[in-house]
Amino acid sequence: MPILVAFVLAMLALNVLPPVLAGYRESGVLRRLRTTPVGPVRVLAVQLVLTLLTAAVSVTALLLVARFAYGVALPRLMAAFLLSVLLSTLALTALGLLVAGAAPGGRSANALGAALFYPMIFLGGLFLPIPTMPAALRHISHVSPIGAAVTAMQDATNGHWPAWLTLITLLAWAVAAAGAAARFFRWE
Repeated sequence: MPILVAFVLAMLALNVLPPVLAGYRESGVLRRLRTTPVGPVRVLAVQLVLTLLTAAVSVTALLLVARFAYGVALPRLMAAFLLSVLLSTLALTALGLLVAGAAPGGRSANALGAALFYPMIFLGGLFLPIPTMPAALRHISHVSPIGAAVTAMQDATNGHWPAWLTLITLLAWAVAAAGAAARFFRWE
């Protein structure tokens, strides 16, 4: 189930958010917002909050359907799982905001998001389970945002608190990508 949750979070962050925000730029919405005291940090923060809410609803629905329709056990350490989901959402959404800020338009944001999405889900273990990857790929996976997300959620699902290094990796991705997104944000 952690791989599916990470897939949904990556889909929201890299395939839904960037084209929407870049589309706002193309249609002039951001240009009009620029005349207000809103500022780029607030615009990005609102997009982050909306994505967090969408992710919360999506993950809750996924957990409930898995539990009641298919009999899948809920994560053993729910608090650790929720913390992992929160940090994963922050990291992936910040990466999506960076894509949206750097892309000149909606189409390029969609293409760039997809170009990041597929390698990310590979590193997250969707195509090849992380433990069966060659050593070099496993190390790359553990420092990627989606690989760290899957590892943290799997640990919580199995009843173990995620390693602090995994949680710090997610937090570092969130801070670095959010900072870069704010720096490269363009109104027009």
